[in-house]
Amino acid sequence: MGSVRLKNGCKLIWIKKNGSDGIYLDTLISLLNNEKTVNAVQVQSSNNSMAWKASISGEPIFIKFFNIRGIRDKLFFRKSRARRAMEGNIILYEKGFLSPDLIAAGEIKKCCFIRGGFLITEWIEGSLDVYKYFKTFFKSGTSEKLLKKRNLIKMAGQVIGKMHKAGIFHGDLRPGNILIRDDENRPLFYFIDNERTKYFHKGIPSRLREKNLTQINTMVMPQITFTDRMIFFKAYLDENPELKPVSEELARKIFKKTKIKLQRKIPFTWEGYAKN
Repeated sequence: MGSVRLKNGCKLIWIKKNGSDGIYLDTLISLLNNEKTVNAVQVQSSNNSMAWKASISGEPIFIKFFNIRGIRDKLFFRKSRARRAMEGNIILYEKGFLSPDLIAAGEIKKCCFIRGGFLITEWIEGSLDVYKYFKTFFKSGTSEKLLKKRNLIKMAGQVIGKMHKAGIFHGDLRPGNILIRDDENRPLFYFIDNERTKYFHKGIPSRLREKNLTQINTMVMPQITFTDRMIFFKAYLDENPELKPVSEELARKIFKKTKIKLQRKIPFTWEGYAKN
């Protein structure tokens, strides 16, 4: 592990690095000190983080800085958000699932308190999150696009089913945290925001399985029909056949939790949900 002193007096501590770190440090330090850099453009992120798409030696990379949300995030004996995100990426990689390749991660500490953290990964060029992918490619309802959409949904159900079968829980499996990139007309699914991703060697607990399935089920847009949801669920069950005897009960729980979750955001009726 190496470290470097920033201009503001904080110390940046490297957790993991691949290749030469100098060129990444220059860009990272400039961004953290609010200095303009011609090779980085800020991109959309959550309220508790800042993110940039940068170019290093012509290679696009993703830089995410984690803000401190409260006293728990400051405690030095607790894993930082950056470290947890890094470990989540590694869990997926080791189990054969896709997440942007990790370049580096680190923490910024001062007086034994964590002041922030960062994660640097590859930028998945040509990818779109699930929402944007559906809006871009499934605007019209031709038979060809309908077939492509339902094949995509089936594949998504299979991938998430395999992930749960492998004992992996994704802490925030919203559609915005799944990137899709077409590779020779074959969609690849990349999981991002892995801060709360965990591995359970005895199998994923039922409540966490239901939480993930509810998160992905809250996707409400004209391109997603009730039939599409059933296609996803059937593909998921095919990867977890031990759940088929209790599939109806599981579906009821997911739809009930979905209703509660959606009611917090938008007026909700089952009739409107079933039509979409």
